[in-house]
Amino acid sequence: MCADPIQDILIDENDFRIHKDFNYTSIKHDIALIRLKMPAKIHQNNIKTICLPFNPKSLNQKLTVIGFGLTEMGESSDQLRKVNVALRDNDECSDELRLNQYRKLDETQICAGGEN
Repeated sequence: MCADPIQDILIDENDFRIHKDFNYTSIKHDIALIRLKMPAKIHQNNIKTICLPFNPKSLNQKLTVIGFGLTEMGESSDQLRKVNVALRDNDECSDELRLNQYRKLDETQICAGGEN
């Protein structure tokens, strides 16, 4: 309601770089870089830099997740959402999600959330 306006910036499909080792089956390296056609206004309050951890074991027990994913009601959101979630053990997550040997979380991935 009180956020700065959304910035609608065009991109070309050639300016979208998926990680070279991305694997849909194993959900590893699920990250991409996007080159914008014009600079974003990074002074706005709704745009911030992020730091990705080099060592997931060094993370705090509470993490902040921001995105457009599913709401607590299981519906897709077109509003940017923010929630604090607890860091979870990867083996527990793999078991809970019924992941198999081809799709198991490893030390390069982070599991968080899942509480009702």
